[in-house]
Amino acid sequence: MQWKLEVERVAPKLRITLAADMRDWRQHLEAAHSNSQLLGSSWPEARAALERLVGEVGASVEKIDSRERQLNSQFEGLLGQYQDTRQQLVAAQEQYNRCGHRGVYKYHTSCFLA
Repeated sequence: MQWKLEVERVAPKLRITLAADMRDWRQHLEAAHSNSQLLGSSWPEARAALERLVGEVGASVEKIDSRERQLNSQFEGLLGQYQDTRQQLVAAQEQYNRCGHRGVYKYHTSCFLA
């Protein structure tokens, strides 16, 4: 019996009331149409700006590519020298490791001349 009284007390708070506004969907439809017209009218300007941007980006990429080719050809000789020097370093490190770390000063001539 007590729970029936409690249900009657809170029932109005649990009810959902929806406003039956018939213009609500029409307003959304009108907003969609106006947005579509707005996009349609601004598209030519946006397209022109995007095409201009594509041209500028293409020109910049072409400049970067040209500069990269120039730098690669300019430093090709230095790259060869670096690779040769790197190979010499690796060979010297291998020889050092073969001789061992102990007594390098004592056996310097005998190890590296062998």
